[in-house]
Amino acid sequence: MKRRSLIREITPTEIKHIRMQLDRVREIGKKAAKSKRRFADYKYLKAVFAAFYAFGDANLLPILARVARDEYGVARREGCHPLRTIIDASADPKTPLRSRSRWGRALEWAFDQEVQPDGLMSFLNANHGIAGCARLANMALPLYRRPREYAWSDDVPESNGNDQFGDLRVRSFAKRRRTD
Repeated sequence: MKRRSLIREITPTEIKHIRMQLDRVREIGKKAAKSKRRFADYKYLKAVFAAFYAFGDANLLPILARVARDEYGVARREGCHPLRTIIDASADPKTPLRSRSRWGRALEWAFDQEVQPDGLMSFLNANHGIAGCARLANMALPLYRRPREYAWSDDVPESNGNDQFGDLRVRSFAKRRRTD
């Protein structure tokens, strides 16, 4: 009996499609990094969000991390959201990690609130910018379980539980050894 791998094969057309989208986002990111305008990052984040939706519609999100690691040298991280993978593959290397994290959390919140790429800029403005959306994401979609002073407050926003593209946090299939 032939064994099948849990990891599906990546076709050259899928790699080409991912590279084309990421290169387009990368160009917009370079322009945003050079720009002196206050809201230049918003156009970059809109391009990241549009690429994320394009990958989701084409069913390329499960292989995005592998292609980004092979083609762009993005480090492999367990539990990394595809939005953060797109940001790491396309952002200027001089961009601080704190900013990349803030961008990723803000876009995760926008996705959870079912915002379309065309409405992203108005959504960011309505929620006090990138930092405001990242703050809301950290309140409603915590990455880590840690006690917070507002944990039992009624002001904590609710997550929509958006699963349009399935479970997006990458989990390792490797079995963990038990040490008894």
